[in-house]
Amino acid sequence: MSESYPRALEHSLNEALVEADISCGYERFLSIFDRFYCDDIAVWSEAQPALLRGKEQVRPLLLKFLVPLQLSAELGGLSVSCQYFEVTGTASDERQTNWIVTVEDALKRSSVLTWTSVRGWRGVQVMYERHFDIRCAGEAIIPLAQNLSE
Repeated sequence: MSESYPRALEHSLNEALVEADISCGYERFLSIFDRFYCDDIAVWSEAQPALLRGKEQVRPLLLKFLVPLQLSAELGGLSVSCQYFEVTGTASDERQTNWIVTVEDALKRSSVLTWTSVRGWRGVQVMYERHFDIRCAGEAIIPLAQNLSE
């Protein structure tokens, strides 16, 4: 497989995540998850070192992060923005991305959550994803980092 193929897939996945609007609901994110990730996806992080295997184990963790964020954006009027910066991985089928999610309330207080993800690709789907260097800075508008670390 050409090294540019996983890079293009990674870019498509990242763009889909950035373009999805959490204030309109979390369902689009779940649709992206179902489309881009293998049924037997493996996920782990420095915050949650226990390996989660399969969509059925990963989906509750996603919801634990997405639901409070969506409710805060929709009902609380929070502004949520997301940026990413792709970095070449160590293997031809592995991609690394640095993420920044900024949440701002009407008083211009903000929380910034940053992390790095490494994804391994099998064909057109992600077979594993690891998160590390997770940091949260700024006002504690909503418990972003706590939802990722529990």
